[in-house]
Amino acid sequence: MQPNSRHKTRQAIAEMADLIISLGEGCTEYDVRLTGKYTEDQVKLLGPKAIELATVMAQAA
Repeated sequence: MQPNSRHKTRQAIAEMADLIISLGEGCTEYDVRLTGKYTEDQVKLLGPKAIELATVMAQAA
């Protein structure tokens, strides 16, 4: 395992959560993939955590 991989994963989840918020309510995995920033595998792997984070962030705003 590389030393920064955990940090990079957290950063990727945070960036995906920001993207989900910017896409708005009702965005889908397909919408996230259409932006070209994430592959299907990344969306499947990081998506659930990013959705959780986006929900918390949106409720806190």
